[in-house]
Amino acid sequence: PIAKAESEHGYIKSASNKYENRNLKEAIKDLDKAVEINPTSKVAFLFRGIIKKELKDFEGAISDFTRAIEINPNNDNAYYFRGQSKISNEGNLNQTITQLNKQKSKTYQRRRDAIKDYDRAIAINPTEANYYSARGFAKYMIEDAEGAIKDFNKALSLGYDNRDLYLFRGLAYIQMENHTNAGLDLEKYL
Repeated sequence: PIAKAESEHGYIKSASNKYENRNLKEAIKDLDKAVEINPTSKVAFLFRGIIKKELKDFEGAISDFTRAIEINPNNDNAYYFRGQSKISNEGNLNQTITQLNKQKSKTYQRRRDAIKDYDRAIAINPTEANYYSARGFAKYMIEDAEGAIKDFNKALSLGYDNRDLYLFRGLAYIQMENHTNAGLDLEKYL
């Protein structure tokens, strides 16, 4: 058992070094070996999912994050990154739900599923501003402007500092036809 843990740890450490050097495919190979040694390595699955997401292998990333969640259902990062992968995988980020036919859209369902992942991440760790920002963006994309604004406000109250949030909150205000607040946020964005 001790050699097993050291070997798994060694592969994860090697993957980390390769990741830092942007040798992502080789890092995945090391993580594959770590998972082979320990099929319940939550670190290896989470890390491999993050790399797959960066490589735009979103289905592979979703699978790894799902496995990390099965191993540890209280892993807020796994829910967050799985939600991010679901949003990234859809390929229609420039289209709102009105443009996508809400009820029949696979994209709409992916966005709803991502929101559920963000809900779970927030339930586990309610002080992480990124989770609220990501959920707000997903809500904006399904035209839940009120929910999006609420999440964007929460992210700001937790210290989230990204000017894009003002853009999307401003656009959500436009969805609500609140042009005064939209203008204020769009000015902050510019």
